Formats: sequence, structure tokens, C-alpha cells
Amino acid sequence: ALVRYDIPTSIGTFSPEVSAKRTGNYYSSKENALKLGDYTLINARIGYESPNGKYYGAIWGTNLGDVMRAIAVDDPSEFFGSTLSNVNEHRRYGITVGARF
Repeated sequence: ALVRYDIPTSIGTFSPEVSAKRTGNYYSSKENALKLGDYTLINARIGYESPNGKYYGAIWGTNLGDVMRAIAVDDPSEFFGSTLSNVNEHRRYGITVGARF
């Protein structure tokens, strides 16, 4: 889900937005041995575009709750002796700026 609202002003358009992504339970292997998922990620962004559309930018943050979950698990223990897991990204913040030519 995403909610965005454009606010036009004399100095440009500001666009605050908030988004959420919900992931339900799922199994990452054919054996259905380990249930993963069941988490929600919240992101936010405030964008800007100049009146002529030439310049733009944004301040943004992803995974604002810093929710950490395994998103994939593999059990190659017969080869490596341990389980391998991939996790989602930690909380991140950033600034994006640009110009159109």
C-alpha cells in the first residue's frame, strides 16, 4: 500500500508519501520444514520537484521499524555443516537529487 499527496507551492511541488509492505507466512524449501515471513515493512519519502520540472530530489527512509527477518533459508549442511540464511535490509536513509536535461 502507498499513500502520496502532492502539495503544489510557488517554489515547487512537495510530495510526502508513506508505504507499507506486508509479507505473510511462507516456506522457503520444498520440505516445508521452516516457516518464514509474517512481517510488515514501513517506508517514507518526501519528494520535491521544481516548478519547471528540471530539478528534483527526495529524502527517504526504508524499513523504518528496523524489522529483521530471514527471507530465505537453505540447509546445505551436508556440504558446509551449517544453515545459510538471507535476511532483509536494515533500516536505511538517504537523499536523492537530480536534474533533467
